[in-house]
Amino acid sequence: MDVLVELNSGKHIVVEVEVEGQSTMIGAHQALKYRALYAGELDNGSVPYTFLVAYGVPNYVRAFCKRHDVRVLQLAPDSIDYEAGMGQRD
Repeated sequence: MDVLVELNSGKHIVVEVEVEGQSTMIGAHQALKYRALYAGELDNGSVPYTFLVAYGVPNYVRAFCKRHDVRVLQLAPDSIDYEAGMGQRD
C-alpha cells in the first residue's frame, strides 16, 4: 500500500501507485490485497475505498478493477508539477 487516507467520515482509502515499467495488473492485485488486509486490521465490517493510480492502465486492467470495485486514476506523466513541491524526480 502506497497511501492510506482516513476521511473525516471515518471511512478509509487505500491507494496503490504504479510507476513506469511496472505491471498495472500487479498493481491491481496489490490494491485488492491491501484492501483485504486493511479491512481485516480495521475489523469493524467496513471495507476501504480502493484506488489504483498509474500513468497508463490497459483496458483489460480497467475491466478487472471494475469487477473488483477498484477505482482507476490515470495520470499523464507531465501532469505532475514537481517544482511546485508535489513530488521529487529521481
